[in-house]
Amino acid sequence: MKSRVLFVDDESAIRVTLPAILEMRGFEVAVAATVPEALDAIRSQKFDVLLSDLNILESRAMALLWLAQ
Repeated sequence: MKSRVLFVDDESAIRVTLPAILEMRGFEVAVAATVPEALDAIRSQKFDVLLSDLNILESRAMALLWLAQ
């Protein structure tokens, strides 16, 4: 079974590029552009890994990491 990754970044070019690379490496990737989108995904799905831009526009990235535990 593929490991599931939630990738969070507010920059669209990175949201397109990095998930494609992760998918080529065999990961199943969900993408969120904002912290609220990421929280919705975490509430509705199970992920093995959270990969987030810590400098995301909403300064709540650390809260996202804490809630994802």
